[in-house]
Amino acid sequence: MLLRCSFWEMKKVRKSPEDTFYCVSRTYPRWFPQWKDSHYLSLAPSKDLLDAHKKGHVFWNEYEKLFLEEIRSSPEALALLKAIWKHAQSKDVYLVCWEKTDTENMLDTRCHTCLLINLAEDLASDENWTC
Repeated sequence: MLLRCSFWEMKKVRKSPEDTFYCVSRTYPRWFPQWKDSHYLSLAPSKDLLDAHKKGHVFWNEYEKLFLEEIRSSPEALALLKAIWKHAQSKDVYLVCWEKTDTENMLDTRCHTCLLINLAEDLASDENWTC
């Protein structure tokens, strides 16, 4: 199953040693150097988009549209998302970023990881991403 969590929630959500975590943020915690090998910038918002959103120049609806355009226009990002989706069909796979959430199902509609999960689900059904 493809899920999301923040860096801070990883221990809380891990149910099995088989769970996989992919860092999809612009940066990762310095105290967690193992992200170096599983840090996928192509699935993170561009620096310009993220900065504009954080500064309040781009509100969520526009951010969502622009972020999805970035991902859809990147063959590298789409190929990676497809590979992650396929991996998630046999085990729990988490997209990890800085956004914390306290909801039961670990989803927060205002996080780019939720946009990635929704996009993967849409593409999987539209393009028949089979394992």
